[in-house]
Formats: sequence, C-alpha cells, structure tokens
Amino acid sequence: MAKQTDVTVRLAKLQEVEQQPMREEFYPVVAGLLEEWDTLLATEKNNLLRKLLRRVALTGTGRGSESIDFHPVWEPNPWATNLKEEEHHP
Repeated sequence: MAKQTDVTVRLAKLQEVEQQPMREEFYPVVAGLLEEWDTLLATEKNNLLRKLLRRVALTGTGRGSESIDFHPVWEPNPWATNLKEEEHHP
C-alpha cells in the first residue's frame, strides 16, 4: 500500500511539472471530429473525445435534474487540488 501511495505522489508531482497544452493544438482534432461525426464508428469517436476531454462529470442536482460538466485537457485540472489534499490525507 505504501508503494502505491509513493507512486501516486510521484505521478501527481509529474503532472504539476507538465506544461498545460494550448487550446490551439486541438483545433485539427476538433475540426476532424465535427466533420466526420456521422461517419465515425463509436470507438473512433470515443478515441477522439478522449484526446480532447480530461473528464466528464455527471452530477445529480435534485429530482430528475442532472448537471454535465466537460473538462477539456487544455484547461487546468479541476481535481488537481483534491489530488494534492489526498497526498497529505490518505
């Protein structure tokens, strides 16, 4: 368990050093996805969406009401703060 925690901490530190990608880098992927959406297989769409999205968060906000938040890879990781807190409070 300690070894896994050590690896998790080191991976989190690597993510901090990693430079945030620029939105412009993803324009060709977005354009291709939109142009070919109707002709792509589900697995191909999934692969392209994985290149664009860090996470998709589904949140229930009440009776029959849900919220869907998309977090693209070019924006800061909204969970990064939580990851740092977990390092200190496993």
